[in-house]
Amino acid sequence: MFFKNLPASPSVRSLASHTRSSDQPPHNRASDKPSRRRRRRLAAVAMAALLAAPIVRLPHASAAPDEQQPIAISAAARVQNLSDDELMKKGVDELNRKNYEEALALFQQINTDGKPDDFKKSLARVMNDAQRGADERKAARAAFEKGEAALSSNNAAEAVAQYKAAADSKYADEGTRQKAREQIAVAEAQVRQSVGDLKGLYKSAQADFKNGNLADARTKFTQLDAAGYRPGAFDGDAPSKYLDRINKQLTAQAAAQQPSAPTDAASAVNPTTADASLAGSDTSGPRTSPKEAYNVGRDQYRHGD
Repeated sequence: MFFKNLPASPSVRSLASHTRSSDQPPHNRASDKPSRRRRRRLAAVAMAALLAAPIVRLPHASAAPDEQQPIAISAAARVQNLSDDELMKKGVDELNRKNYEEALALFQQINTDGKPDDFKKSLARVMNDAQRGADERKAARAAFEKGEAALSSNNAAEAVAQYKAAADSKYADEGTRQKAREQIAVAEAQVRQSVGDLKGLYKSAQADFKNGNLADARTKFTQLDAAGYRPGAFDGDAPSKYLDRINKQLTAQAAAQQPSAPTDAASAVNPTTADASLAGSDTSGPRTSPKEAYNVGRDQYRHGD
């Protein structure tokens, strides 16, 4: 009991520790392998979960605005760093590619201050071409939209005319032309369905044209043209040719019905009367030419008269 309560010295503790460690069986490394594998798997799962979780970045109070929220730089802002010559070259390239709006935007950024006259003339020419192309392209798109509106209103004939205007425009982009061609087929099918007997309608339009009923003939030929009707080789001309003739005749009739311009009585002067008033003398007697008057005066001078 007495020895049991005494504190052990460092040497005794070291000896006891050595004795316990020697009494234990040797460590088996092979038995540790499954636990290592489990730990590795758990670490891999934890890492995957960490990577899959969304990263939330809180804005720092001292961070710059560009670091907090990146700002996308537009193409228009990038070309501001180009020189005038580079803008000119890039604009001409876009114009040749028929990108009229893009070319016009580039040309408008060129500063002409201090530029030679040749440069200014060239810029004015290409700007006019780009502006015209941009306007015509807008008109083609507008024609396509009118065709869509007409088709929605069950006016298939008008829709065909508008679609054709968009498809035939050389300034229209390829997407607009392709869509217009597709819609032409749709609208023509609706016209054929609504008209019915196209051949009978064609003969009726021909009869109206021969009888002078130009308004009715134009309406029928317009429907036939919108439906894409093509008469036989011996039936007659295409509806489009008839429409050209009808429009010319109607224009001539409208011009003939216009009242003639009133004649100004004061301006209609008799040329003979005008000459007499200018002469200020009697025109009934013979007139003396300047040469004859010179000769008479010369002879009188010589004779001392």
